[in-house]
Amino acid sequence: MLKRIKEVSERDVAKEIADETTLNRKEAEMALEQLEKVLIRNLLASNSVQIGEWGSFHLTCKSESSDSKETTGAHNIKGLNIRFVPGKSLRDALDAATYVVNPY
Repeated sequence: MLKRIKEVSERDVAKEIADETTLNRKEAEMALEQLEKVLIRNLLASNSVQIGEWGSFHLTCKSESSDSKETTGAHNIKGLNIRFVPGKSLRDALDAATYVVNPY
């Protein structure tokens, strides 16, 4: 089982981005907020969103089965799920991960 060390907030991510770019922390926060808006808007428009080699997001749905084509419709959809498919750079990083056994 993986142990989560801590949760990194959006503000923490923005600070790291600011530290590694020419953006200030507030600009990095605004960019992350806009990314969220653009991602949601495109997913709800049934688009897949690919972010470079990092990976892509798309929606899947939970639905009830139907006996015939005629009784199949939007009413069968019971919910949406967001799916993330990692891209090459993220898969490569995961493949290069090292593991430490926790004695507890």
